[in-house]
Amino acid sequence: MKRMLIVIFMVMLAVKVGSLAAHPVTVDGDPSDWTGTPPGVDEFTYSDYEAIWHDAADDDLGDGGDAPGASDNPEPYSYPLNPYFLGTEADIIEWRMTACPDSSMLYFLIRINNFDQVWMPFIGIALDLDHIPGSGQMHLGGYASLTVDPMIYWEYIILLFDDSVVVMDVDWNHLPVNYEVVFDTANNVIEAGIDVSTWDINPFDLNEIYVVVYSALQDYGNTRGVDSVASEWQGGGGTDSIYDPNVYDLCFVPADEQHFDLDNYTDSTFSTVRASSAQRILMSFTYVSEDDRSRSRPQKASLSVPVAVRGGLTLKFTLPEPSKVKLSMFTASGRRVATLIDGYYDAGTHEVFVPHNLRSGIYFIRLESDSSVLTEKVAVVR
Repeated sequence: MKRMLIVIFMVMLAVKVGSLAAHPVTVDGDPSDWTGTPPGVDEFTYSDYEAIWHDAADDDLGDGGDAPGASDNPEPYSYPLNPYFLGTEADIIEWRMTACPDSSMLYFLIRINNFDQVWMPFIGIALDLDHIPGSGQMHLGGYASLTVDPMIYWEYIILLFDDSVVVMDVDWNHLPVNYEVVFDTANNVIEAGIDVSTWDINPFDLNEIYVVVYSALQDYGNTRGVDSVASEWQGGGGTDSIYDPNVYDLCFVPADEQHFDLDNYTDSTFSTVRASSAQRILMSFTYVSEDDRSRSRPQKASLSVPVAVRGGLTLKFTLPEPSKVKLSMFTASGRRVATLIDGYYDAGTHEVFVPHNLRSGIYFIRLESDSSVLTEKVAVVR
């Protein structure tokens, strides 16, 4: 049966139908039950009811070098000198989320390049649930010395460190929460399940949420400091003040653009993560209806879109079987810019090239097929 999803950009109506559930996930450190297919490097997709970001390896460089407005060390971030540190513990290579409304659980999987001590990685997941400019909290917790743009102030933040979970609201109240978490050094993954049933704003009442994810090194329940020069227990490449971020890596940002979010600090102000660096998650793509539980799920189409482009835009989509396909491009306000394709295509992967004749800004690409309706965001930079 063809499933249709009507997406209205910027303003969306939340609709809940029946009982809902994610595909089975057990929080045990074994990632084999996360069955979605990851996209290409520095790309985001939905697959098998999972939201997936594939982060570049070795991009855990913090500000990436010189911070133009600060008296910093003009070198990328480095790790502490103590041999306990491998130099990869803050390098995220994949982030996933799925959801289970029946149990009010959000599930996360974070793959780290390599870590052999559970106390080293520190992960922050900030959730903007109302998406009202200026509503929420700006600081990203854990003394990370990093803020977010007013467009993506968050309502709840989840901090994962040392085999534990802390959830805080905008007033920094530590919320009593049921959770499961495993830091598995054998598989280099962090897996967590968070019960959101007591939250004032429930993600399952929403069509979309916006997410910012960062990584750092842990130090007594907070992020470990980054100084100008690395020492036994502190990283290097920043400054000796409090204003350089203690963050090594960000999700949802291409490796060559991450420094724009982490190097805009000065000698007296923190760095701010751009609004475009938050990932928009469509909640309905992260769980499956009650009716679908009693039958095997059909394969879905997939859509791959670069996060940002300066030249022409190449779109890739994959069909599990022959299908009618309509590929459209919209502005952030919901105005259709173009219908790129509208016809029948064979099963397999197809590419569509869009010439670079667009104004700078945020656009949305929507793929409608017999098996899926998918939407992805792209930033065009002239």
